[in-house]
Amino acid sequence: MINTQSLSTHASNSKYIPYFFIFIIYLITYGFLLLNIRGLYWDDNVYSAGHEYNILFNHYRDIVGLSGYYVAGLHFLLSKAGIWSYRFLSFFLFFGSGILLYKIMETIAIIRPVDKFLLTLLYLTTPLGFAAKLSTTCLPYLLHLFLFFLGYYMVIKDAHKKGHLMRILILFIFFVSFITRSLMCLYLLFLIHLFYISFDKNRSFWENIRLFMIKNFDFILLLPLSWIYHI
Repeated sequence: MINTQSLSTHASNSKYIPYFFIFIIYLITYGFLLLNIRGLYWDDNVYSAGHEYNILFNHYRDIVGLSGYYVAGLHFLLSKAGIWSYRFLSFFLFFGSGILLYKIMETIAIIRPVDKFLLTLLYLTTPLGFAAKLSTTCLPYLLHLFLFFLGYYMVIKDAHKKGHLMRILILFIFFVSFITRSLMCLYLLFLIHLFYISFDKNRSFWENIRLFMIKNFDFILLLPLSWIYHI
């Protein structure tokens, strides 16, 4: 007689196997960063001024405007903790963004499981973003990337339908992530994906467009409003 409970437990455990292998490969690729607790590179001179909040704020105000308060505060606190705090957060924020990307791709039926796995590995292990993981001054970019994928995933999992406060929280997460302005371009892909999963084949294309704009007007307006604020 087949033990259905045993099969269910096995299936539940097997779904974690891709995450395990993703983490092991990521650890092999970038785990040494956790040991690099003294290195300063490229523009990391910002760290040497880490105990002077006014210097940090003046620097980042010229780059990100009023958001310089937040970015300067982040560097101010982490510089007191030490370089290890940058390494630790960089390592896990980027890994977290990769896992969120994998979870987002799970909602896209046309992407095969093996492709989701390989695309996630490509995203996490490509050397193109190596400098961002190593440089202390680039930590906010990794944080904003993580927040972007977090907001993306929360919407795809319908968290935005669980009340006004949750919807406002998601909008705020996206807004903060847009401090890294290049993420506004990725946000267009998010809107396309949101339209795709809400598309009703029983309605015309233009009717779907109209309903989408009504139901998601706040997510649509967030992009131009954020662009105006962050320029």
